[in-house]
Amino acid sequence: PQRRVFTLLELLVVMAIIALLAALLLPALSRAKQQAGAAVCANNLRQLGLAFVLYCETHNDTFPASGSAMIYGPQPEDWIWWQRGRDVNQSAIVPYISKFNPKLFCCPQDAGAGSPAQDYPYSYSLNSWALEGEINTGMSSIVTPDRKLYAFKMAQVKNPSGKIMLVDEDRSTIDDSRWVAESDDLISERHNRRGVVSFADGHLQLVLPKFGQTEANTKPTL
Repeated sequence: PQRRVFTLLELLVVMAIIALLAALLLPALSRAKQQAGAAVCANNLRQLGLAFVLYCETHNDTFPASGSAMIYGPQPEDWIWWQRGRDVNQSAIVPYISKFNPKLFCCPQDAGAGSPAQDYPYSYSLNSWALEGEINTGMSSIVTPDRKLYAFKMAQVKNPSGKIMLVDEDRSTIDDSRWVAESDDLISERHNRRGVVSFADGHLQLVLPKFGQTEANTKPTL
């Protein structure tokens, strides 16, 4: 008996079907990857948001310092000790997350996170406004280079469910652990043109970058 073999035409048909299936599946796989990355990022910020709440509860309702790169410089009260030569395990927030895990501070879709080539190797930053004279409008506490403390308390936040606390910041603007909306620091758009933010009441939201350009969403005392 003769053996049945594929003809060239049949082989081309099979290859065309495989290519069609791949074309149909790849977008779905890409969307699934995007959704998984956003879920991990949201879980990271959920844990960090809870850690901030616990920190405030044990520090007289007061937020830690922002971890400024330039204007205020490194301070012992910084929420994360990210600068080279500082032991990140001494960060103010670490005792409230059991132990330091760099993955908790990095969005899985942030290509620069975790790289030693980056000045700031993490993805998340704390909402912080500049001093207005002697008034700290939040959300971080501020410690000046001459060690003057301008504390900011959780109770000072107006409408906590509408005020950003922690930000999944865009890699093009993130240079320290302090997110300053008034200086055009941006929310990332890694997750389908959106970024994850944690609000002062603990809930999370995927928002467009323009959401962080409105004072009503970012300035805690408004």
